[in-house]
This record gives sequence, structure tokens and C-alpha cells, in this order.
Amino acid sequence: MKLNAKEFGAMQGGVKEFIHKHLEMRVLRKLGLHIAGNNILEIGCGSGFGAELINAYHPSNYLGIDLMPQQIELAKRRNVKNSQFELLDATQIDKLSTSGLFPHQVEEIVVFRILHHIPEWKKVLKESYEKLPPGGSIYIIEPYRFLSKLADLFLAWQHPKEALFSTAEFEQEMRQLGFQIESISIGYGFAMRGTITKPVE
Repeated sequence: MKLNAKEFGAMQGGVKEFIHKHLEMRVLRKLGLHIAGNNILEIGCGSGFGAELINAYHPSNYLGIDLMPQQIELAKRRNVKNSQFELLDATQIDKLSTSGLFPHQVEEIVVFRILHHIPEWKKVLKESYEKLPPGGSIYIIEPYRFLSKLADLFLAWQHPKEALFSTAEFEQEMRQLGFQIESISIGYGFAMRGTITKPVE
């Protein structure tokens, strides 16, 4: 789902970008995120700050997708080298193969705090599993469920109820799909690596 106006404003710059750069990116690198020379897909690229962080590690190709035209417009204004941004629903990443938007094998997928906005988050994980090659990984950061509920209660951010997953529920879904997972707490949420360890059927 699209962010409402209140959350959209809160996600631009400031504290969000500081945390993004000095905590979240470092945590994902610690989990094994290997960017140099790889084709990277970022689900929910927002205004493009994540693309700037990823580009600093020299990916072969980068694609950021987002459901909100306003975010894609902001991301394109950053003029991040060797990067492209496309308006695409995260539940439709299977279309990348047939649309010609990104004619490269996706080798790593990065998701910064976006799945708790998507009612069909399980479908996003399933399509990510099918999109990645053996040895490829998805790197995810998500807030704990109680924080999303507090944001809805006190800030009226209106997260979809279908996406208010617990950490245990999320891990179970990843394992059922076939990902080998590694997960660590980052205080306000969890960071997770899910790796394809066998050929995708």
C-alpha cells in the first residue's frame, strides 16, 4: 500500500536517513550483503537514499522499485549513477523478466522497512525466492510489530492489519519458502538474511 501523507513526510531525510546509513546499512553488510559487481534490486526504494548507499559499494546494476510515483520522482532527481528507478508493485516483481525493465539476473534483493506496508507480503517473499538464483540472498529490515501498532495509534500511519506480522511468523514464512535464514535484533526491529541454498524449481 502507499504511505499516507503523514508517514510519507516522516520518511523524507533527517533521522530516517541517519539510521539508514549509520545502522541499517552497516547491519546488512555485517549479515553478508555483497554489492560490488552484483545486480541489486531494492524493493520499496522510496526517495532513493538507499540507492545512494548501495551505489557507494559499486553494484554492477541497480534497480529500485516503488509503488508511489512521488517517491520515484524524488529518487530520479538524485541522479544516482548506474541506477534506475521504476514504478512497480512489489507483488509483481515476476514481471521484470518479461517487461524488459531490468534485463539482468537479480543476485541480491534489499528491503528497508517496507514489507509491513504490504498486505500481500508473503507473495513478495515468494516471488523474491523465485527471482533469486542459488546462492542469492534477500536482506530485510523490519520494525517489531508493537512499534507499527504504536505508530498507528499515536501517529495515524495506518499500516495494513494483514502486514502486522510477528518476528516469529515472518521467520516461519521464510523457512517454509526454503530460505536459509540468519536474523539479528537491531533494537527497534530485526535484520534478516534469507539465502537460496538449493536450485529453484
